[in-house]
Amino acid sequence: MTKKKPLTDKQKRFIDEYMVDSNATQAAIRAGYSSKAARVQGQENLSKPAIQIEIAKRQDALKEKLEYTAEDWTRDVLELKNRSMEEMAIACTNDPLLFVQKCFRWGHGELANYEGPDVWQQKILCDIRDRLKNGETRHKAIQIAVASGHGIGKTAFVAWIMLWSICTYPDMKGVVTAETKNQLITKTWSELHKWHHLCLFRDWFEVAAESIFSTQPGHKYTWRIDAIPWNENNTDAFQGLHNQGKRILVLFDEASVIA
Repeated sequence: MTKKKPLTDKQKRFIDEYMVDSNATQAAIRAGYSSKAARVQGQENLSKPAIQIEIAKRQDALKEKLEYTAEDWTRDVLELKNRSMEEMAIACTNDPLLFVQKCFRWGHGELANYEGPDVWQQKILCDIRDRLKNGETRHKAIQIAVASGHGIGKTAFVAWIMLWSICTYPDMKGVVTAETKNQLITKTWSELHKWHHLCLFRDWFEVAAESIFSTQPGHKYTWRIDAIPWNENNTDAFQGLHNQGKRILVLFDEASVIA
């Protein structure tokens, strides 16, 4: 059997330099071969099985290292994004105005022509914020009725309240109702779909036909809001909403027509 010859120091240097830019001629020159014969010597080295095997090993090792680095980078970015979002959610827990201001990209894309919520919307959001930050009222039920006409952003406001409520309080539960299922699905839930798509936290939740719920494993049924059409003969549907020690949201859209 023919004994395998070890690589010479110059061949090892050639391989080192070839791994830098994959240029055989320049690698040969940097490894110490004559510049006049570098092109021929470089190609000759690349034709040698021992050098081919060593280059292939190093390329495989480099590929594995780069793939790991890319995965590690992606993981770090996702962790940083989630950490930043969690910090934002905590900051907005008792401040729906801050949530609406910071969690939608006002002035960009679909909201390019809008600077933020209207004055009347800001006032109600501030009222909720102030009650939640007041030690005497924060643990009391907040009951607010909004009288409004058509076309002044009431349904959008309902969607904001839903998203703020669910995005900033883990395992909260809620119910949204309207006079008819058609009203609830075609108007209220349609608006929720729109604002969910625009929301910073959209990946945290999934909007289904009649619910919005957490995408976090194990929280689909503990962290959600459901759409339930009003029925004066079935008020028990609302009495079963319990969530001791955590946030509960009950919204009546078009409450004036609900018995």
